[in-house]
Amino acid sequence: MNTINDFNRIVDENKEIDIAMYGSSHVYSSFDPRTIDSIVQARSFNFGSAAQRIVVTKYVVGESFKKIRPKVVVIDLYASSIKSPTDEESLSHQKQAYNFFAFSFDKLKSIIEVFPSKEVLEIAFPVFDRKDYRLNFDNIIFNKDYRYKTHELMWEYRGFAGLPFKMKQDKKFDSNLFVDFSGKVQAESGLTKFTKEEERNINDLINKAKSQGGNVLIVTAPFLPAMVDPKYADFHKSIDSISTANNIGYIDFNFLGRELNLDFSDFRNAWHLNEFGAKKVSSYLGNYIKTNYDLPNRSKERDWISEQPVNTLQYLSQTYEDESLRVDEKLIDSINIASFGCYDEGDMKTFIFKLNDDIETQVLEKYKLGLYLYAYDEDKNLLSDKDRNFESENFSPTVIQVNGNRYIVKKIRTTLTRFSKIRFFLFDRSGYKGIIGNAIEIENIQAHKKRNE
Repeated sequence: MNTINDFNRIVDENKEIDIAMYGSSHVYSSFDPRTIDSIVQARSFNFGSAAQRIVVTKYVVGESFKKIRPKVVVIDLYASSIKSPTDEESLSHQKQAYNFFAFSFDKLKSIIEVFPSKEVLEIAFPVFDRKDYRLNFDNIIFNKDYRYKTHELMWEYRGFAGLPFKMKQDKKFDSNLFVDFSGKVQAESGLTKFTKEEERNINDLINKAKSQGGNVLIVTAPFLPAMVDPKYADFHKSIDSISTANNIGYIDFNFLGRELNLDFSDFRNAWHLNEFGAKKVSSYLGNYIKTNYDLPNRSKERDWISEQPVNTLQYLSQTYEDESLRVDEKLIDSINIASFGCYDEGDMKTFIFKLNDDIETQVLEKYKLGLYLYAYDEDKNLLSDKDRNFESENFSPTVIQVNGNRYIVKKIRTTLTRFSKIRFFLFDRSGYKGIIGNAIEIENIQAHKKRNE
């Protein structure tokens, strides 16, 4: 829902998407349009959805092409994505992609191609998939600005879903065990054998991606089992051979583990990057696209500038002093809040506390900061928990320094853009045993929108 609402908003505003990325959860976990756009200075979008197989990717490409004409089409392929879905679990994942788009003849044709006949009706018309369905107007979302609430730490942006979690270290995936594929590709002689149907599906997808004249780039997002498996080189050679035959580029990020300095801390599990690994991979992809393809430079377009997510350091350097509210109150004797500010990034809000210049940062190691955001009565429908009148976050504060000033910065997911009251205080890091020092309250706060430069 969030992905397609973002897509429809861009289309409705007559904005062009220059780079479109397609595939499975490997895509939406790996390729961040924020990072790519900042490098290429164009507009990208991520159409990845869970466990998406190649026959469904072809449908998603075709449906999106009815509304956009990307100059670069990025398609992720790995061994499982090439297999046709057959078991119940893999088939169930494919339904998500069909919910992106309205009913059409092409949708029906693709559903018949992928699913057993008994499931066609409920996938073409998802309401029939709900055995317990009853009409409930409270749950029908007509507003394209609606945001389905996902994990509170997830960063979503144009189809990308980034999480900060790091997987536990696993000895079998130690970065020292990453295969040096530069030698293995030369040493292996065989290719992975795709079935005729699989090879036909790959070529059909490539031809669909080429159908509007854009450049097609095949990628394979990194996943740890491939990076430590010498036999993986066979799969790479097969995809590289098909890419060469179709005169298109191929980037296999499993071959770049050492170059990108990837290790277990860049993954949330063995198959998916976290937001830190995604930044490394997205930076590489952005620079590759910038070097190899001719795209419009949108850096002077007001629309493009206004959509770029706020850079916190830039905001603190250039804008914070003009938009912040003077506070000058102590949380405890050694921690003074000089001023407070908040800026709006859609469903994320960034809260900034400017501290006294002589603060000893280690003093904060004893505490957590409680931050409570109270809604006006007319905005309570925007709260994630309708049984209370505030959003809250308890976190371990860290200090950043910009131009000699010291700040605490915290991002919180909330659709509220104004607050009747904001209350914050310190408490013991080991657990809440009461407020330590003073609770500071600020009333009537409006989150500032990013300025167009």
